[in-house]
Amino acid sequence: MGFAEIYSERSSNNHGYVWRWRAKGQPASQCFNFYYECLDDARRNGYDVQLESARGDTAPQHGAGERMK
Repeated sequence: MGFAEIYSERSSNNHGYVWRWRAKGQPASQCFNFYYECLDDARRNGYDVQLESARGDTAPQHGAGERMK
């Protein structure tokens, strides 16, 4: 199982943010409106996500979602 990073980026319509995940050497995922949908998609695709490494203006605080396994 590889590791993926989740990050936020400004949405194309400039009305907020979307979430994406990316694994080393792989293209970025599709956009997700919600952090936990992005997290779930990365896990369904076989990647482990280090929640502490989520970055971006709207990233959850350290330890958020630890019970989601």
